[in-house]
Amino acid sequence: MRKKTETSCSAIIMCSQKKPSRTLPMIQKADVFNLEPKGSLDEWKRMIEEEVKGNTPLEMMVCAGFSSVLVGYLSRFYDEVDTLLIHLAGDSTKGKTTAALLAVSVMGMPSNKKKGLQKTWNGTSNAIINMMSGNYGIPIVLDELSMSHAKSLTSELYVLAAGQEKSRLNDEMKQRKQGTWATTLLSTGEQSIFERTNQNVGLTVRAFDFSNITWTSSAANADAIRKVIQNNYGHAGITFIQYLFDSGLDIIEETWEKWQAACLEALPDSPFRTRIAKKYAILLAAGDIANQSLSLSLDLESILSFLVEQEKERMIARDIGAKAFQYVTQLFVQHQANFRREGSIVSPANCWGKMFFHRDHVEVAFLKHILEQELRKGGFDDPKVVIRSWKEKGWLVAEKDRATKRVKIFEDSEQEARKKALGTANVPKKLEDTTYSIKIPLEALKGLISEQPHPLEMDETARSWYGF
Repeated sequence: MRKKTETSCSAIIMCSQKKPSRTLPMIQKADVFNLEPKGSLDEWKRMIEEEVKGNTPLEMMVCAGFSSVLVGYLSRFYDEVDTLLIHLAGDSTKGKTTAALLAVSVMGMPSNKKKGLQKTWNGTSNAIINMMSGNYGIPIVLDELSMSHAKSLTSELYVLAAGQEKSRLNDEMKQRKQGTWATTLLSTGEQSIFERTNQNVGLTVRAFDFSNITWTSSAANADAIRKVIQNNYGHAGITFIQYLFDSGLDIIEETWEKWQAACLEALPDSPFRTRIAKKYAILLAAGDIANQSLSLSLDLESILSFLVEQEKERMIARDIGAKAFQYVTQLFVQHQANFRREGSIVSPANCWGKMFFHRDHVEVAFLKHILEQELRKGGFDDPKVVIRSWKEKGWLVAEKDRATKRVKIFEDSEQEARKKALGTANVPKKLEDTTYSIKIPLEALKGLISEQPHPLEMDETARSWYGF
């Protein structure tokens, strides 16, 4: 293995666009980023010891900075390895931007000036993707999600994580060469990145959203970190990469595989556990090799525990059925006046369905087209996926071998109102209409139903619950 003696991350690696070989590809456009080291490694390490050690979230971010090199390398040999996208969400006092800049200070200038590694979301999708093109190992910060003018980031996030821009034609109507990349991309913003996307589960295993984490312990802690990294950066990455060459690049896969096993053992069971383990293992392998090469003593077991706890929270958010159920419950509470109550002679002007009170739950029968329409408005692009999940969980009241239930909502004398609600003049001859009937626990609605249901339609337990 030949030794490298150059003095920057861009110089220490010779990028190859040929057939993948056991080298470290880093960047094909080295003039895009300022990777020249500044200050001293000792000063940077002193800051890690005094300001970062013992703060597990910050230690994880140091791992993230080094992980970009591993992502760039592994992506050439493993299809399942793509850009590691980490979003830090929370208010401005949490230290999220400081944490992101700390991570990129490993490799280069942590600034939005002079080609630094801090960029912003204030640009077109094409501009951001063009900036990423050719990057195989340099961590980048996209700061302030609120600066993005895109209504939905779903498509852009898929492209950023996949590491390949969409096919496009040039001025001569010929296929243009697609830009590619694989690195660690750090994003910050006050809101969760998933609030700007549809409710697609796939994104939640491609991007990791860390919300409301206190990254820095105090304003003084944040100031101390920034004061050091603005004048001392880039040296740690050089030492890290030099160590990889000295040790042999097989150390990357060996360490990655070791941490995959640890992650698989620690993570809760889910359909995505293996995929999540592979991504988390890259972070931990980077931290492991950083400890070996720089004697940082990052607490990798604590970082693993932190990541596992975050994954447990994401599992709930990733459950599209549960997310949709929560959304529809809130929708029902907000629009309860649009539902007819069993036994009531009052028909809502804008009828969405009917509600039935039971001992421990309310059965809410949504007209089929109404629920599908509202789910799409809520960002659930494929209502069938949601309905299938609800049926599997036992949250639907349905007819045999169906996800729907026929319910009589309108009386014979209310056919004009029925036509209006169904949006058609051709209503079925039978008075029953197709609905999705969901069971909402009474406890979830306690104090949220403004009008009392008809007491004659309730059993003794339910009447007591409502104060009858």
